[in-house]
Amino acid sequence: MSSFEGKRIVITGASRGVGYESAKMFLAAGAEVLGTGRNQERLEKSAVELNKIGRFVPVNVDFDDPKGPEKLVQAVADTWPALDILINNAAVQTYKKDWFDEGLDMLAQQWQCNVFAPHELIYRLVPLLEKGNDPRIVNLGSGAGNA
Repeated sequence: MSSFEGKRIVITGASRGVGYESAKMFLAAGAEVLGTGRNQERLEKSAVELNKIGRFVPVNVDFDDPKGPEKLVQAVADTWPALDILINNAAVQTYKKDWFDEGLDMLAQQWQCNVFAPHELIYRLVPLLEKGNDPRIVNLGSGAGNA
């Protein structure tokens, strides 16, 4: 991986999986990473390991909550005056055996986390990205987005 020295990167869903492994790679390449996780305990354990590599700022955010994006944006603004890379990685994919058992709430939750939250993060973080160095946005999604 090329040098990301001094880059300021937000990775949603950084406490495990693709987000965690991405955080490790960017930290090793010299970036500072602000990463989210909705499970506080898992996020804290991940932060201990990630901070051994570089500066990792954990933010406990649940994007099922419509106020989640606002909480993250405030944390980013409190941490840095600008942002270089936003990686929208957090996503949910839940199934129940019977489609009717899923109900409307499950669909609303998945749309909130997988569609609305990343959209709002982009919208709200553009001012900080515009101040960043060669800013980029990367959007990932779960299989739930494969409609």
